Amino acid sequence: MHRTKTARVASVVSLAMAIGLCVLANPITAGNVGTLTEEGRIDVGFYPDNVFFLSDARVAIVDGQGAHTVIWNVPASGAEAVQEPRMGKILDVSEDLSTLAVCTHAGDVSIWTADPLVHVFDLCALQHTPVPRAAFSPDGRLLAITDERDEIELWDLESGALTTTLIGHDSNVFDLAFSPDGSVLATAGGWSGSTADADSCVKIWDVTTADLIVSLSTIDLGDNHAIAFAGDGARLISGGIERLVAWDTASWERVYDSGSSYPGSYGMAVSPSQELLAIAYWGGSVRVMDLGTMSRLRDLQAPDTPFDVAFSPDGSRLAASFADGTIVVWKVP
Repeated sequence: MHRTKTARVASVVSLAMAIGLCVLANPITAGNVGTLTEEGRIDVGFYPDNVFFLSDARVAIVDGQGAHTVIWNVPASGAEAVQEPRMGKILDVSEDLSTLAVCTHAGDVSIWTADPLVHVFDLCALQHTPVPRAAFSPDGRLLAITDERDEIELWDLESGALTTTLIGHDSNVFDLAFSPDGSVLATAGGWSGSTADADSCVKIWDVTTADLIVSLSTIDLGDNHAIAFAGDGARLISGGIERLVAWDTASWERVYDSGSSYPGSYGMAVSPSQELLAIAYWGGSVRVMDLGTMSRLRDLQAPDTPFDVAFSPDGSRLAASFADGTIVVWKVP
């Protein structure tokens, strides 16, 4: 579950070009993805879950089995490269990179500043805490939270109040994603294993009214491990156990289907340029796809089963976490 900073990146690049500054970042594109090389690799010594960029060269890696986060200063290696703040596990990073949502092992969710890492306030306590997920709205005013139950809570971060609870799923919710304008929230439901399970779906909610807009059937996907808006909100992509699919967000009709030969995936990330899709691909690689054509551009070698992927805010780096505790970052030379 990763959002992009498209407008921020584009405006910074445009300003730099306008005043004659050299833009140091070399964003990953469809044209240069073939030149991606490994910039750094570390072993965090635990079973990793999500990866987040806190800046263009700081990667947060979340422990998949405990309330633990480490921060890697890329591309440094060795003990000095990794910080271990006593803060719990990061659930999400705000669009402007200023704020973190953090969860402790006991299920207490708190808000922190990202740089420096400072606790701001405690938000709520979750009733169930197997694998909590959260998503900031693009403006940073709301936080959507689920702890893999069938409910999603929306919290106002200015008042610290619960604004609404979205009820409609009948099984676990695995991922959350706000549209780029913040008007809708997509929630990815799980699958019980029954062909009669009507809740194997992605649900689309109106954030203002809390009304359910549409339920998108994904019975052929199995569990929806990750969802992401792409094309500045024109499409919604979901990756599951069986398929990768995309919907047009105007009609909510499927516009892409990988077919049943898809081996499955965990995390996915859309590049800041909205040109690329990176997938933690069960086929034994990190797959990079062209979002315009949904075609494969490159499979990056994986040391083990990949769990999550993330693009840096400037689009110049791609990070991935793997089941054996390895974290790898690639960059265009």
